[in-house]
Amino acid sequence: MSRLQPIPRIPVPLSHATAFGRWGGLAPYRPRMQELLSTYLKELDLGPIKTYRGVIETVANWTLPNSLNREITDLSEILGIDRSDLLLINLYYDLTNAFFRLNEMPSLTDLPGAIFDIFSKARPYACTSFAFTGSDGTPWHARNLDWWSDGRLLASESVLLDYQTSSGAKFSVLGWPGMVGAFTGIRKGAFTVSLNTVLSEEKLTMGLPLPMLIRQVLEECSNYAEAVKQLSETKTLSDGLLMVTGTKAGEMVVIERTPSQYALRYADKTGLLVATNSYEVVKGPGKVIQSELSASADGRRAGVCAGCAPDQRPKTLEGCLDVLRRADVQMNITMQRAVMRAADGFIMAEAVGQGC
Repeated sequence: MSRLQPIPRIPVPLSHATAFGRWGGLAPYRPRMQELLSTYLKELDLGPIKTYRGVIETVANWTLPNSLNREITDLSEILGIDRSDLLLINLYYDLTNAFFRLNEMPSLTDLPGAIFDIFSKARPYACTSFAFTGSDGTPWHARNLDWWSDGRLLASESVLLDYQTSSGAKFSVLGWPGMVGAFTGIRKGAFTVSLNTVLSEEKLTMGLPLPMLIRQVLEECSNYAEAVKQLSETKTLSDGLLMVTGTKAGEMVVIERTPSQYALRYADKTGLLVATNSYEVVKGPGKVIQSELSASADGRRAGVCAGCAPDQRPKTLEGCLDVLRRADVQMNITMQRAVMRAADGFIMAEAVGQGC
């Protein structure tokens, strides 16, 4: 049985004048990131990716802010990875979500058809999140990140990126070297956010990739209300469930997103808020696609509710990790666990080895 793996913390001073000054802390991870990239390219069975480079660059130009596009260029040089290959990994969530959502080759244009050809062999992911007001009177936010990864590379290659902006704001992202977006993040003294996958049948439209939106919000929004507004109202490329918590009791919400719509869901009457992989309040077009993720979502929700029952609710942040470790909550594809508290910027993160 493998033990839990410690996650290194890497500073990212965004105000530094040079790319190496900003991202040089990732240079030692160059061989490991190349291995991770190779694994995903092999999984997608692309063969020479040269055929698709124009497609991927076009999607990036359509969807990414200039600042994040530049970061991908900088990181490709630091990590010794072709920019188009790195773009492929950074767009992986949104384009696979769109493929699984439509479950067919769309006829909109030749460009989307080529995109979905790339991702037709991708594997699914899940995630479980919960939040409640802790014993200190501030929201606590816990999450499992569930994502298939051969050799559990998404666990072993996890890093915690500690960003500092030119204005002095500080935020942290639990992710991987080379990933510009965010699936799990915290801005000290402001808010936390995590992303769970979900599938609607909304038509393909162009918008901001969800992990990139989260990263943008972490950098730009200074409080919970601003974050919720921007995460709700920005047009996106994919579906998702965004759990956001703030610094005051009761500041917690799940934003149920389709690319063009949103609905807000709040804590139940006991003060517990749970998200797995099912819509509950959004009224999107068509029915929600049933999948192996939605089939397990109710069981994981029940596990969280049992572990966080009013008379058993965790009294410590460490206790939240015990709920995430429950056999009826954790999946065999769980790669990361995290507990966050926005009020003081606290984040406790674990990379999950086999059998942990």
